[in-house]
Amino acid sequence: MRRLSNRTAGPHRVGTLLMLILLGLLSGCAGMQTPGAPPSPTPTPMVAPAVLSPPPCTTVVAPATPVADTHVGFESLPAAPFGVAVSPVGAWSFVAEAAEIAVMSDRSSLPTPVRMVTLPDGIAAEGLSITSDGRYLLAAAGSGAVVLAVGAAETSGAESVLGVLSTHLPRVVDASAIEAIGSPDDGYVFVSLEYADAIAVYDLHTALVTGFHETGFVGLIPVGEGVVGMAISPNGQWLYATSERTAGMLGVGTGTLSVIDLKRAETAPSLSVIATVAAGCSPVRVVVSSDGSVVWVSARGSNALLGFAANRLLADPTRALIADVRVGEAPVGLILLDADGIIVVADSNRFHASGAIAELSVISTASALAGGPTRVGAIRADAFPRELAVEPDGDTLLATNYASDQLEVVTFANLPRASTTGASPAVRARV
Repeated sequence: MRRLSNRTAGPHRVGTLLMLILLGLLSGCAGMQTPGAPPSPTPTPMVAPAVLSPPPCTTVVAPATPVADTHVGFESLPAAPFGVAVSPVGAWSFVAEAAEIAVMSDRSSLPTPVRMVTLPDGIAAEGLSITSDGRYLLAAAGSGAVVLAVGAAETSGAESVLGVLSTHLPRVVDASAIEAIGSPDDGYVFVSLEYADAIAVYDLHTALVTGFHETGFVGLIPVGEGVVGMAISPNGQWLYATSERTAGMLGVGTGTLSVIDLKRAETAPSLSVIATVAAGCSPVRVVVSSDGSVVWVSARGSNALLGFAANRLLADPTRALIADVRVGEAPVGLILLDADGIIVVADSNRFHASGAIAELSVISTASALAGGPTRVGAIRADAFPRELAVEPDGDTLLATNYASDQLEVVTFANLPRASTTGASPAVRARV
């Protein structure tokens, strides 16, 4: 606020000052939390006023030069790899290989397949994650998820499959489970069901103690059409989910980002969606900054990386979009590196756009939020890079190349940086 002059104010100035004070009081009241309403995410001081519209569908991509000081290797796999997850200690990684999980030893520079774990009933695994305690591997599959014991998978593979979480949907429904993630306390599992337009909720503790005689199915969270990506806020309060299309919309078009009350989802899933905002053309993946202030989304049909201010998603959703960064063709997977200073985007080129290539975009998040140069470079990939994971050392990136049957390993000698000053036509946000 501009300081008042030392000059004595006249009657007109006094009236103006009183009006400003009154408006300030009303504005403060408008920002107060309604009693009984779920609390908003902690406000972040970095976010300044900005008004952006979600980007439309496009085939335009941003140019990029190769990232220097990287080593790229490729490990061939038997089938099209989908999800990838890394054990907390970094000695093992797991790759979804259709109806099997490849257990990879990470003790050498290039992860090596040690054994394959076969899933029950021939169901195919897609997204993978490991619970926060490191004990269980969750594999999205069919209309639910397969739960595996990480220790058993690492040592022998025998009896590593503990059971299946199922939604009991009619068998004629191809729910197409895409991602499975556990709650921060490891008590619940959330599975995105792309063709059911919902997220399934399971009580993992119930399933484990009953030997999966009870699957612990709690219910479904209704979201937009083609729900795919999910991420949980660092404080465990919010579940963010992307849907490729707005409900009722046919074909490719504007998708959404939904904010879900995590605790409410565990007991009353159908009532847990708190807010939904437009998120560009076919948004498919989502990650959250480590302080919970920014929610990043890959808008596959917009060739864009979008940043949303978490505090605005509930308090001021029309102004929640704060960054719109052009990347490569058909971006899918996302991962944050270098204490959130870098975000890597898997530009899949899954639809084989004319003249486009598949690659990994490297984005400076600070520059994206400050309006400086953003796409600091690109890393070569093979066909359809899809999901990303990082080793505990923070310098080794894993990417599944789905259409070329490979696990790509990228080792950074020096993570790329970009200045946060200057203007960039690829960025439309100011924070």
